Amino acid sequence: SFTIQLTSAAGGARLLQSPSLPSATLLVQANDDPVFFPPPFQIDVAENSSSVRIAISRGGQENGVAVVSYSTVNGSAVGGEDFTAVSGGTVTFVDGQRTAFITIDITDDTIPERVESFSIILLSVTGDAVLEGQGTVTISILENDDTNGVIRFDRSSLDTTVNEGNIVPLMLERLGGTFNTVVVSWIVSPATGDIVGPATSGTVRFEDRSDRTFLNISIVSDNLPELEESFTVSLVAILSGGASLSSANTVANITIPANDDTNGVISVAGSSRMVSLDEDIPSSMLSAGSVNISVARQRGLFGTVRVAWEVVPNGTAPLRAFVGLLLAGTAGPAVFAVSSRPGTS
Repeated sequence: SFTIQLTSAAGGARLLQSPSLPSATLLVQANDDPVFFPPPFQIDVAENSSSVRIAISRGGQENGVAVVSYSTVNGSAVGGEDFTAVSGGTVTFVDGQRTAFITIDITDDTIPERVESFSIILLSVTGDAVLEGQGTVTISILENDDTNGVIRFDRSSLDTTVNEGNIVPLMLERLGGTFNTVVVSWIVSPATGDIVGPATSGTVRFEDRSDRTFLNISIVSDNLPELEESFTVSLVAILSGGASLSSANTVANITIPANDDTNGVISVAGSSRMVSLDEDIPSSMLSAGSVNISVARQRGLFGTVRVAWEVVPNGTAPLRAFVGLLLAGTAGPAVFAVSSRPGTS
């Protein structure tokens, strides 16, 4: 309340003073309390939070009971799919209460999704209150369920055997979401000259909305005898695109079998392909009746090699057939001598 008092008069009149100057009292009746959303007006929530709680404030004297009606409004987030829709929901302020809360349930699914939003609006209020100020708040459900994917090798590419001169198509897969273009770095270990080109590292790319891509490794055909070799291709890091590397299946093993006649190619040495031997040798000169035939081992020299041999009569030659076993030493000289004395008839 406040007072209005007459203080002076002009034009020949005077103010009645009995016992004081004339006045009037103005009484302002109690009025409506404002109801509104306090800051923040934009609220972020994780999908797995299960729910979000939003405050509503009441100003003024906070006298009596006030009931506020509200509803949710779809945006990129849709009620019934991403959150529990509410139409005409209510929240109650009791006498003297300044803050009340709305709770909206968030749907936690396994679908990769980008940021999605919806709104809550205040519709009306009953009691000694009025809607005034901010009447809308926006809720954003953050990206979830690996929106940009989890990168790893497909199981079919974890262990591969490939011959020289071929290409190994290592398949990579993107689990979860397929949003964005993703670039992944890789490296070969140990560094090897068996891969075509100088690079033993590089990058591989997933296009937007793609869940498969290939990393092609070309194996050199060098015509050099080699034992079995193996190396690994490892996924190192996500360079762009927001994806993540899997905790498993990020290393692929590649095996190149032994190749190019690793254990050698055996033949009779050129100098021994035609030899002569006298027929009738006295027993006192048996050593003179022997012949040395050289056996050559070409290409690879790995491992111990045994070669079976046999003397086969040719036409009317007075020889009896017999066989034997030649032992060629491990990684020794390329030519091995065979010394044998033929039998006589």
